[in-house]
Amino acid sequence: MNHLTRKGIQYSLTVNLFLLFFSSFLTAAPTPEEILRRAYQTSSDIQFVGTLETTDFISSSSAKVKIFQKGNRLRMEYQLQGGGYFVILDDGKMVYRLDAVKKTVYESSVENPPKRLDLLLENYQLKLLSSEKLLSRPTALISIEPKHPGNPKKKIWVDRQTAVILRSEQYRSDGKLSALSFYTQVDFETDVKDNLFKLPSGWRVIKTPKKTEARMNRGEINQAVGFEIIEPRSLPEGYLLEGYYLSYCPMGGPIVHLRYFDGLNSISLFEHPVHCMGMGGGMMGRMMRGMHGGKKGCRMPQNSIQIKKSLVKNGLMFIFVGDISEGQLQKLISSLE
Repeated sequence: MNHLTRKGIQYSLTVNLFLLFFSSFLTAAPTPEEILRRAYQTSSDIQFVGTLETTDFISSSSAKVKIFQKGNRLRMEYQLQGGGYFVILDDGKMVYRLDAVKKTVYESSVENPPKRLDLLLENYQLKLLSSEKLLSRPTALISIEPKHPGNPKKKIWVDRQTAVILRSEQYRSDGKLSALSFYTQVDFETDVKDNLFKLPSGWRVIKTPKKTEARMNRGEINQAVGFEIIEPRSLPEGYLLEGYYLSYCPMGGPIVHLRYFDGLNSISLFEHPVHCMGMGGGMMGRMMRGMHGGKKGCRMPQNSIQIKKSLVKNGLMFIFVGDISEGQLQKLISSLE
């Protein structure tokens, strides 16, 4: 073998190795961050029909939901535990709740807060745990674990082809499972008809208030409520103030809502006067106090939120809602000023 032949073979081997490396680079598996980014984005050309089962272990409630999705349009048919049934239509801007018994549509606008994937990536570690098959479809199992102790974590199973999350498990800050959702059936081949997203003809339409809470800056909210709000001096690591909101309790008194967010978890601080400013005096005030057991304090609306801690300071009632460790909560309370 002459010198030129050897050089030709070496050159050929070098080129082949380079092409092999470059080819493997182009076909490299996506990172957990890339998979999550796809899952966070709604593809305009995706459409599917599926049955989703959800369980909230905190409120001990569950539901089965028939889901129709076409782009950013959703139809969700809820079958609740205990027999309740209703339909939600969501086009990303407006939400319609369909009541078949009353033949009524309840219309409301929605303001979806930013998902803040950048903030999530700052405060949580993504790990690709395995590649599994769910419903005969390849999925990526990704864990979302807090970098700062005392926060919740999450596991998601993302469909490799469509980036739809086929299963989700939410864990509390103490490690216990708090919420579970998973598809029992999904069909990405079906043609989802446009008429599924149309309002029923002849039904009455009731427009609900655009906002249950009004977002304001600190100066505006202090002026609106007539008292100086108190904020924590320090927050748990990774949390940012998402906004100030104003709403009113059923008695008419103002409630200030401060919401903090770390990309996955949120903490809410509600503040209102101990003696409800909306209670009033006279006959109406006495009637309202009688309905609430004779107490003068403003009552928070009862719903599925979990109150973590409540206390009174400087004539204000403070209510903390959210999933953080007891140690973080005590630091938050001690920093109120």
